[in-house]
Amino acid sequence: MAKGSERRACRAPAARLARGGAWPHHGGMGPLLLVEDDADIREDLAELLTDEGYEVETAPDGRAALAALRRRAGWGLVLLDLMMPVMDGWAFRRAQLGDPALAGIPVVVISGAADLAGTARALGVAAAVQKPFELDALLAAIRRHAAPG
Repeated sequence: MAKGSERRACRAPAARLARGGAWPHHGGMGPLLLVEDDADIREDLAELLTDEGYEVETAPDGRAALAALRRRAGWGLVLLDLMMPVMDGWAFRRAQLGDPALAGIPVVVISGAADLAGTARALGVAAAVQKPFELDALLAAIRRHAAPG
């Protein structure tokens, strides 16, 4: 596995199964790529999404994210922070749109940036979720915009 990216396999949380809950099903959705430079946020959010039944890979910046996207096909969605070192979200998005193999992968921005709605329109992303966010709002955006794997 490439440096800066980690893979988390889809698993059902033990607590949900202990309560008699069902394994979450996401209808053949491709894996999610979470691009976030804050390691604590990246790890916690990846774990929450994994517990929701998603396959999640992570990247700490745009450059590592592009490398991850190029390693495999069938991505469902990119969750993209904007303010990151090495390659920020704006530079990532320009590079993604400039690569025909990656341009069609939906992107949901997750950021604390001012005027996030305007930024999202300028970037041409599927949706934007303001940090700090409610998990339910993020999950709704993922369900609404993710592509099949």
